[in-house]
Amino acid sequence: MGANERFCTVREWVNLDFKIINERQIILQLAMQEAYKKRDECQRGFDNLDNKLNTMTADGCSFTDKDKVVESMLYFKECRDGWQETIDHIRQWQDELDQGQEDC
Repeated sequence: MGANERFCTVREWVNLDFKIINERQIILQLAMQEAYKKRDECQRGFDNLDNKLNTMTADGCSFTDKDKVVESMLYFKECRDGWQETIDHIRQWQDELDQGQEDC
């Protein structure tokens, strides 16, 4: 081994692990914020269409017109549910990181 080779101490490895974990936590926090924003956008789209459908029903609109709105509502519901699933996964990853930090 050369004289210039450097060995990391245990403390340096632990500090590196904390740094990596902290960076990953920040990334997950940003991802969580975006996922909440997207989920909420889908919920608003769903709610707006639900109100539109209620108005259409009160006005006696045709089933064909209502079907188009219902199809769009289903799209927003799937979108919302997908973002909720993403949020659940991010929470799980955050929990795993927290556990990893406790282990360091």
